[in-house]
Amino acid sequence: MAGDQLEEALRLVEVTSRKSELIEFEYCVSGRDAVNYVGSSLNPLCVTQVIPLKLIVSATQVRVPALLTTEAFAKKENISSKPEIEYLLYLAGSRQIKQTLEKIRRYGGEPYLVIRFCEKTAEEKLKRLPEEISCVTKDLESSLKPDIESIKEFYGLAKISRNELVKDILTLINNLRLQTKRE
Repeated sequence: MAGDQLEEALRLVEVTSRKSELIEFEYCVSGRDAVNYVGSSLNPLCVTQVIPLKLIVSATQVRVPALLTTEAFAKKENISSKPEIEYLLYLAGSRQIKQTLEKIRRYGGEPYLVIRFCEKTAEEKLKRLPEEISCVTKDLESSLKPDIESIKEFYGLAKISRNELVKDILTLINNLRLQTKRE
């Protein structure tokens, strides 16, 4: 990986860390029933999305796409008209909606990470995950059991060590952000 790509990925993490003060997150590990609660609202922006837990290496991998989704809708630079789809595009580092949804389905399976993120201006009741979702745990970090081979396939990464995964995933996400801004 070129040094400038790594530098840009690290800058993205720094910038999004500062912006994360504008968004509230809630996580939950759940079963298949959670997919029924995927959705969003636009004013204020709130998104509920599910991701196969085996595709998640770190909380940063989940939070950065949420921040970029919020920024894309605020600046009207979004690819999809649906924030919950925009989030998946950033998560996958892809501009192709159909391809991204197919990939998510292909790697789908329990358990799922349910993420809810909202702008801080949203009412408190909007910021919370629906009570109907049966959560196994809300502790994301202790729940992570990434399937490294599935992650490599999902992101199209070849001979990458586990230590380099987060960096390379963030670079893919950032490249999508830069691609969107150039067009």
